[in-house]
Amino acid sequence: MNRPACPCKSGYRHRTQIIGEAWDIDGEHWAVRKRVRSPHGIFIEYGWRMDQVPGPGIPSRGVSLILTPVLAQALHDLPIFNEAKAALGISHTALNQLRRRVAMRHRDQLDRWWRDRIDGLKTLPIDTFARCYGVHPDTVKAYHQRLVGPTQPGTNRTWEYQRVNQLMVMFLDHHADTGFTDLRHAKQNPAIPMGEYGYREETPQGPVYLFTSDTLVKAIPEFTLKRISRALEATGWVEASTWVNGEKPIPKPRRISGRRSLYYHVHRPNS
Repeated sequence: MNRPACPCKSGYRHRTQIIGEAWDIDGEHWAVRKRVRSPHGIFIEYGWRMDQVPGPGIPSRGVSLILTPVLAQALHDLPIFNEAKAALGISHTALNQLRRRVAMRHRDQLDRWWRDRIDGLKTLPIDTFARCYGVHPDTVKAYHQRLVGPTQPGTNRTWEYQRVNQLMVMFLDHHADTGFTDLRHAKQNPAIPMGEYGYREETPQGPVYLFTSDTLVKAIPEFTLKRISRALEATGWVEASTWVNGEKPIPKPRRISGRRSLYYHVHRPNS
């Protein structure tokens, strides 16, 4: 009796059965051959890239562990190697490879984030960039060194002075009338409290706005007090004054409503 040839001996191979599909952290499409629930509670999936599934014309090969976004997040949540190994139930070698791949992808994402903001890195002062993007100044310096070059003190002063000037103009346009107590009224009635930002003194040259250190930073929160006062002096908003260790100008003392305090005397440069 003649029996039909065995498919495996004839060289014919059916396409391998797959149980699902998945995408890895790089967006690659995978065919899932095996899915195992780990002690951590997530599924560990094994399979082939869609264009490499064994079948007619494609030789058989072992399955690979698929680095899905869920698995990548688990690796991030389990930074201790032995704990990750036990929780995920994967081999020592596979875990090492996955951890390296996640770390490399994280570095690539960081590089893209910084390169997308390269213009700001080139033009903004280090601490301004740090405040705008919620990054530590030391990290900004490191990436500036890597992507732009060595930081040079004073390189961005011109931009900084222009920015402070712009912010002060905008601030006074909105708050000059409502944010300050008229100094004449305060002298006549000491019970009148200081305005939200200070006092306004009328002079023959125009109004002078008396800020405390706190209210000056409140008015221009984008910069530190040292940078604000330096820029205001450089652009003519405050008169040149004595500097402490070459850095911060000293505000002038004034006695108002029986209290002696230090105030920055700010006036419009064209007044």
